[in-house]
Amino acid sequence: MRKIILNSIFVLGYVFSLSAQTTTIDITPKGFFGNFELVERVLDNELLALSDLGYVYRSKDFGKTWDVVNTPFDNVWFMSFQEDKKRGYLTGGYNLAFTNDGGYTWENIPLTGIPQNLKIQKAFPKNEDTLFVSVSGKENGMKIYMKSRFAEQWEKVVDELYNTLILNLSTIYFPTPSHGYALGRGYYAETLDGGKTWKKNLLDANTIFRGSILLNNGSILQTYSSTSEIPPQLEGIKWCNSVMYGLERQSNVIVGTSDYEMYYSTDEGESWTTIPFDFSTFIYDISIYNDETFIVVGNYLTSYITTDVGETWTKYVHGGGDGFNNIYCKNENECLITGKTGRVFSTKDGGETWEIQNVHDGALYEIEFPSNEVGYIVGPQILFKTTDGGDTWEKKKLRIVNAQYIDFINENVGYLGYSSIIPSIHKTTDGGGYWDSRDGNVPAIYRNNASGMTKFSFRDENEGVVCGVSTLLHTIDGGETWEVKDCVPENTYPQSILSIGDKGWLLHTNNNAKNYSFDRFFFYDNDFNGTEIFSGVVSDDSGNLQKINDTTYKFSYDTLDFISTDEGRTWEPIYTGMKGQRFFVNENLGYSITNNQIYKYCVMPTEIQMEIIKNDTYNYSVTPIYDGNSTTIVLYLIDENNIKHKITDEIGISNGEPIIIEIPASLPIGSYTLYAEAQDKNYLSTNVGIIVLEKSNAITGGQVQSPIYRVNGKTLYIYDSNAKLYSALGIEIPVQHGYIELKTGVYILVNGNETYKIVIR
Repeated sequence: MRKIILNSIFVLGYVFSLSAQTTTIDITPKGFFGNFELVERVLDNELLALSDLGYVYRSKDFGKTWDVVNTPFDNVWFMSFQEDKKRGYLTGGYNLAFTNDGGYTWENIPLTGIPQNLKIQKAFPKNEDTLFVSVSGKENGMKIYMKSRFAEQWEKVVDELYNTLILNLSTIYFPTPSHGYALGRGYYAETLDGGKTWKKNLLDANTIFRGSILLNNGSILQTYSSTSEIPPQLEGIKWCNSVMYGLERQSNVIVGTSDYEMYYSTDEGESWTTIPFDFSTFIYDISIYNDETFIVVGNYLTSYITTDVGETWTKYVHGGGDGFNNIYCKNENECLITGKTGRVFSTKDGGETWEIQNVHDGALYEIEFPSNEVGYIVGPQILFKTTDGGDTWEKKKLRIVNAQYIDFINENVGYLGYSSIIPSIHKTTDGGGYWDSRDGNVPAIYRNNASGMTKFSFRDENEGVVCGVSTLLHTIDGGETWEVKDCVPENTYPQSILSIGDKGWLLHTNNNAKNYSFDRFFFYDNDFNGTEIFSGVVSDDSGNLQKINDTTYKFSYDTLDFISTDEGRTWEPIYTGMKGQRFFVNENLGYSITNNQIYKYCVMPTEIQMEIIKNDTYNYSVTPIYDGNSTTIVLYLIDENNIKHKITDEIGISNGEPIIIEIPASLPIGSYTLYAEAQDKNYLSTNVGIIVLEKSNAITGGQVQSPIYRVNGKTLYIYDSNAKLYSALGIEIPVQHGYIELKTGVYILVNGNETYKIVIR
């Protein structure tokens, strides 16, 4: 593994090899994030919603809580139901399915007659008997197929409806059994024979037909946006002037949604009243429970319920849809994540399951545990404290408006601050009860804009460093006084800092060069002499300065994580594949959050195997077999009493290159386990074979014959039922019927006092 010693290195397109097996897995719960795009009322009082990531959700309490529905295919594109609210359809890719029980069970519909290269976009039921689907492929745009329930195959009724691959067919509507319309973006089509043939009509490209509902008089209310007039020949259709994405009706009430607004009509869409809606979330679709109670769904898996025609609303969020801010892990299994709308997500089983706590009604930022039981979460004008490991949280009101960052030295002493127009830093000595401002003597030039005084780090109750405007601010008296350290290179802007024990400071900065902006990482000693560790073109996934233990520290650059195990003197780059904010529990295990997904990263040390060939009683040829770079080991022999006997000092090894080892003649005759102790954390110390110090019949051929056994290729035949077969690690291998197929490796056959070594190549 290449190590970086403290000197200036610029990296662009740098390639790193890895000497250990690495695994990055997505541990986000199914359907945990996304945006609600469509909602349907099914059965009596249940709802089904569809997200932009293809998951279907069910709510039995009218939108307060949601559960992910098992569907016959993974990525659902569209969902529609007939008037009975029981029979419905799902489309997605090359799949189409239906349900007769409100979505509890689904059955695939055969697509006989539809070419396999065409994707099913939307399904439109005409009635209980006839279904239309829109399909698209890489050529010739969108088409429509029709099928009656009992027909054996689908019939193509529209070819090249619209020559684009964009999904744009809004609805298929039949005012009468024979007369119908297909409406989409920049076109409409009309049928006079129940859908068997259609006439296409092109319109202005800005004519975009949206949602539609059936009116009491049999006509349809259709929303649209356009720069031209709607053609008069679209008889039986009324138009809503607003661009609505969702329309729903219940008795005489019609409600529509449009971006961040809602509209209400009680006269068949002749006039509209705006419904108050204070949330800044994009809303897509609506369902009506009664004349006063509505539910709308929108971005971040949010649902909103009103019971008074929109005078007041209650917001509910499913899963992690509202987004993550910060992650903290107490150990390998216990992690907590703060949410952008005041929730805390926690796991105690390494991400297998997650619990959600609704802690606050606003954003939560940094989370930190100075001890296993005592922890803190900070947000604007708010601090939460737990004394039971995170099971419950106590609110502590703050007067600090934009608090974002915390650094607790112990359970009671900590610092809090933020970056804003006039940034600040405060100190508590009573566990967050009282906060005292500690930035009074900081010159205004270093803290008077949004790029100044961002993150900070304290190595004890008194000494700390704050990132200022193009400089560092140092205190040794707990923030009573500050000294400006003008040590940061020109045009370099500190972002975050971390104390590396009592040895120095790790600094992450941005640097504006002539053509590029760079992420730069520096090590500063206690006299604030800086040395650049690493530089690369700026990435949104850089920083994450973290102390793992007293000697081990890390920082991140894009998908690389740099680890130091010697208090910052040397740094080892590891490709983890993780992005976003991450937290390492130890050198080999970390978690990250990015784009509302949760990832777990594990480094599994590589196991070194060895092929052992006996030259004479005390001389052996050992060939390492492993997948990795050159490394260093120490070899031991472990006797039957589990006592280790060192037989080499540190020796360098490479895959496939044999080394000669001499066994000390002072060791008594007997059976020993050869043990390789790895000197690099990326390799696993392990037992690698058996060495027997006695006269024996060591056989190393590929096809051999003896009175006890025969080897033919990789098949071992054993003629004495008393003989026992062992792996190179001394584990007995059962043999049935007198023969066994073996893998490449070294084996030991013991028959009474005779020992045979068998090498399968």
